[in-house]
Amino acid sequence: MVNRFYGVLKLHIASPDSKARWVGFPWGILFTSFLVNIIISVMLGGNKAIYTGGLSSIFIYMLIGCIVGVNSTFPFALGLCIRRKDYFLGTALVLFLLSLGDAIFLCLFSFIESDLTDNWWSQLHFLNLPFISEGGWFAQFTIYFLMMLHFCFLGFAIASLNRRFGSAGVYGFSGLILLPGSIVGILANYYNWWEAIFNWLGQQGALGITLWLIPLTVLYAFLSYGLLRKATI
Repeated sequence: MVNRFYGVLKLHIASPDSKARWVGFPWGILFTSFLVNIIISVMLGGNKAIYTGGLSSIFIYMLIGCIVGVNSTFPFALGLCIRRKDYFLGTALVLFLLSLGDAIFLCLFSFIESDLTDNWWSQLHFLNLPFISEGGWFAQFTIYFLMMLHFCFLGFAIASLNRRFGSAGVYGFSGLILLPGSIVGILANYYNWWEAIFNWLGQQGALGITLWLIPLTVLYAFLSYGLLRKATI
């Protein structure tokens, strides 16, 4: 079992493609977004605070990277006679460690931005965003970690759904998710719930809202395991 479990870890992190998928591409995209934003802030003279959503790029990429990674490694793992349970546990560990590492580095660069460079000497708020950083460094790390873990396991669940039911299953499931969301949106508009919803979200704070991602992440993990048990190559 140990050898099979170790084989899954190597499958995800040993090859040059996997290193590029998990480290090179997400951080390269984030750095590119940062570079564009800092050039804009310097061109504007650094006289006005700029708040950007460029940080979201790394989370979105990790969602996509997990979908691609699972779809490409799962058939290969089964071909190596790795048990589905071992593949799931090994992949979950990789996603946990990636989320932990990314959260640490995001907090480090946020500290450099806010405390060492005075927002890159140009009033650019790229990583140290007010709503996220208002609770201190531990709260900020927790937010980054839970958000990254959530997007990674969401990608894991989508890829597992695709392995089990194909693209038709993914489209059908997306429709099922969008339908209740659309209904809630219509009801919120009709009964004027939006003000109450935003007031409640404001009272929770960034950390409080992020903690709601924990049960969703656990749900994604259980769904991924159940789907992979029945998935075909």
